[in-house]
Amino acid sequence: MAKNERMIGKSIEQLLGRMRDVTRPSYIPPDTNHRPTVCIEAAHFYTSYTPEDIQVKCLEGARIGGWYAQAFKSGGFTVDTMLFVDDYNPQFEDKPVGIVTVKQYLEQLEKVGFVPEKVVYESSLAQRAQEILEQLKKEGKCYEAKGEWTLSSNIELKKGEHLSCALLDAVLTERKLQEADLVVNVLPAFWKSQQKNMTKVAKAIGLDTGRICSSYYKEGIQHQEREMTNAEAAMAYMGIADQIVGVKKVIGYGT
Repeated sequence: MAKNERMIGKSIEQLLGRMRDVTRPSYIPPDTNHRPTVCIEAAHFYTSYTPEDIQVKCLEGARIGGWYAQAFKSGGFTVDTMLFVDDYNPQFEDKPVGIVTVKQYLEQLEKVGFVPEKVVYESSLAQRAQEILEQLKKEGKCYEAKGEWTLSSNIELKKGEHLSCALLDAVLTERKLQEADLVVNVLPAFWKSQQKNMTKVAKAIGLDTGRICSSYYKEGIQHQEREMTNAEAAMAYMGIADQIVGVKKVIGYGT
C-alpha cells in the first residue's frame, strides 16, 4: 500500500474515533436510550436520466453515500438513507422520461453499496412549497416582478408555474430535519451554488441549517461498480469532518 494511502487510512480511523465519541444530546433526558439519527441523501435521480447519465452523474455519489452510511452506523448513529427522485422538473424540459425506471435505478444503487430506505418524489413537495411561498409573501420576505417571485436576497422561488429547485429543496430539508438530528447531502460539485441558495431559503423559513452537512464530488467520469478504497473513503469523509464536528456542537453532542 502506498505511503499516502496508509496515511489517509490512519486519518480515517482517527476521524471515525471522533464520531464514536458521540454523547447524549443535551435535550434528551438521561434515562432514555436515544441514538442520534442521520439522514443521508445521495445519488439524486432525474426521471429523464439515461443509462449514460447514471454512470457519469450518479454512481460515484451512491458509493460515497453507502460509505457514509456504514461510517455513521459504526459511529453510533441510527442511519436513514434517502433517494430523491426529481419527477417535477422534467415536465418543464423537452426530454423523454422513463428510459430508466426508479426500480431499475435502485437495483444499480444496491450494486455499489447504497440502499435507500426512503424514496421521496419531488412532485410530492410542490404543495408545501407553494404554502411556504405564500408564507414568505405575507412576511414581506419576497417580491414579484414580471411573473417571477424572488427571495429578498435575489434567489428565485417561482417563475410562472415553475417552482424553483432552491424552494423545493428547502421543503425537502424541512422534512429531513423533522426526522433526523443530522443531515448529510451527497451531491455533484456543480450543486454548490444551488445548495447555498437552498440554505438561504431554509433560513428565511426558520430552519436550523446548522444541522446540515454537504459533501460534493466531481462528476464526468464513468465509474465502474467497485468498492471504495480506504484512501477514497478517507478523502470523502475528510470533506465533511469539520462540518460534522460543528453540527454536533450545534445540536448538543459531545465532540
